[in-house]
Amino acid sequence: MEIRNLQTFVRAASLLNFTQTARELGYSQSNISMQISQLEEEVGARLFDRIGKTVTLTHQGQELLVYAQQIVSLSEQMTNVLRPDEELGGTIRIGLCQSVFDACFEQSFVMFHERYPKVRVDATVDNTANLLTMLQKNTIDAACLIDRTLSRQDWHSLVEQPARIGVVVNPHHRLSGKEEITAEELQQETFVLMEENAPYNLMLYSMLSDIPFEERIKLRLESCGMAARLVADCDSVTLLPEYAVREMAAAGRIRFIPLKDYEQLMRVQLVTHRNKVLTPQILGFSECFAKTLEGSGTA
Repeated sequence: MEIRNLQTFVRAASLLNFTQTARELGYSQSNISMQISQLEEEVGARLFDRIGKTVTLTHQGQELLVYAQQIVSLSEQMTNVLRPDEELGGTIRIGLCQSVFDACFEQSFVMFHERYPKVRVDATVDNTANLLTMLQKNTIDAACLIDRTLSRQDWHSLVEQPARIGVVVNPHHRLSGKEEITAEELQQETFVLMEENAPYNLMLYSMLSDIPFEERIKLRLESCGMAARLVADCDSVTLLPEYAVREMAAAGRIRFIPLKDYEQLMRVQLVTHRNKVLTPQILGFSECFAKTLEGSGTA
């Protein structure tokens, strides 16, 4: 069984598009089809259903994918294990939620690039739910996100650091003098919030479940920085991680106020899928990310 065929299968399984797989791997589309056919003949099962232009994994393909990912990753790890950091090549695919990207990615990348100058980093910015889906499909190698601690049965956490969540208002807002804010004090407010499934939004929904909350949301967006800047110039409030607004708070443009009687800590995490074999490049990025978090005072 050729490693090359397994590598092609893993990439085709993540993209579900033979044309795009051929383009990314530098083969012709006929060569991709031939490699998949060879692998199917070797394992004695069809790995893909091809109906018109749609490609999906069969049940047997889904089962084989777990082992193929491990074999491909172990092969890459074996190739690289004895090489010095500065000689390692290849690409790692890192997904980040917007707030972590804004606060941590630049310094992490600079540190990583100095240590691994020949490794390319493909960065994708998306929300936490989509990043976890990408990990399951192996379209990214690791995800930097904020959430409650994720299940150890499904995910491997390489880095984890607490991050405080609180209400953000402008300095002239009626709540700005508070040391803590209760759920009752938020019931008359209007909100600028992140995307609907942002983990800390779910906490807010549970706090305000007794009021018609949806009509109080004036804007949804994906940038914590933009939300903080908007709130600094209007009377709406938002709920954000403290690390995302620390500089604006220090400059006096906004106030960050903890929530009373509610869980205030979530976790900034760098996670991989439980079946992902950790290459030196992935471990190297996780070390750089951890150092960035330590230096940024995320908690």
